[in-house]
Amino acid sequence: MKKGKIVGDVFRYIIGSIIVICSIGFLLSKDTIISGIFMFISGITTMPFIFRLLGKAKIPRGLLIAMAISIPIISFFISAFTVPIDENESRINAINTVLNQNIKKKNREKENEIIRIDESDKYKIIIHVKYSKAYDYNAVCHYAMNYIEKIKNNKYNPYVNDNINDYTINFYKDGFLTYTVTYNNDNEQNIVNQLTILNTSTNESSIYTKENDQNYIAALNEQKRASMEEKERSKKQKQEEESNRKAQENRKKDTKVIHNLGETVSCIDFDVSVDSYQIKPKGTYIDSYQYIDDPEWIGIIVTVRNKTDETHTFNSSNFTLQNSNGEVITHRFWNYDIWGIEMFNSPKLVGGGTKTGYISYTNTNQDNSNLIVQVKCEDVLFEEDTVYKFSLK
Repeated sequence: MKKGKIVGDVFRYIIGSIIVICSIGFLLSKDTIISGIFMFISGITTMPFIFRLLGKAKIPRGLLIAMAISIPIISFFISAFTVPIDENESRINAINTVLNQNIKKKNREKENEIIRIDESDKYKIIIHVKYSKAYDYNAVCHYAMNYIEKIKNNKYNPYVNDNINDYTINFYKDGFLTYTVTYNNDNEQNIVNQLTILNTSTNESSIYTKENDQNYIAALNEQKRASMEEKERSKKQKQEEESNRKAQENRKKDTKVIHNLGETVSCIDFDVSVDSYQIKPKGTYIDSYQYIDDPEWIGIIVTVRNKTDETHTFNSSNFTLQNSNGEVITHRFWNYDIWGIEMFNSPKLVGGGTKTGYISYTNTNQDNSNLIVQVKCEDVLFEEDTVYKFSLK
């Protein structure tokens, strides 16, 4: 044998071996067709070397040619149509990987639990699920559709969906089979358009479509949005209640203080101030028209502002006068303006509304050394009202 032929045969043998190694790699990765093609090329590449090797053994020429031609053909068929022994196990492991990615570890006890995965043959897979008690029909269907789509789009093992014609997911609750979901696989699409669901308790079958699933997701999102809004309202309400509680505590502390004219005190819904006052003895005139017949007349001018966004009424009776003897005097009713100011008259104020008016009292004790105006704030129901005090000095 010439040196050139030996070098050529060795080169062909090396190239053929490399191609065989590549074909084995494709075979292990489940791409059997590409593996078969590589085996075929490997057979053609090494065929001249094998032909000469067998020729030295005095084998009939016809048989030698048949053997040489059959090598690439047989290698192709063996590679292309042989399923690796561990393919089913590999598929199940890949599906389990998808499941584990779909479950949040911190919420694992609240999520569905995969009992097992079965294969009656390599074309059908059965998944057994113990599902959460919070799940209903739509939740079961959404879970099944979402899970099968994750298997079909498994980026870690893109061949896991190959050769599976049918998916079946059995859902168990409290140890009993409740739903059986089936899907006829369409390998041409990466989405699941339709599932068939059997309610085993009623033996009724129904269809769950992609549109149903989208509507369900939209309803879930709306529920989440409403729930978040409700939580936000509840949080705001608690904050307001806490703020009112602290304000009330501050007001109760503030009731021990005697306020001066012009100062403002805060009720839950109103800001209140006593601006000024006048005292008229009997026999004098309040103005050009009103003559004092009573022992003594005392008039105060007050201002009230509604600090909320809602409409509230502040009653004139919330203002009382305590004379120097400690007697509490309620206001008297006048129906005309004095000093260019109208009577306070229990105004009903919208949010941000303000009213300035006068309130009058008749005092029988003419010792005015310790006159106190008391302002009662109507606080939370069933709780004691806050009372502020203003000194008329």
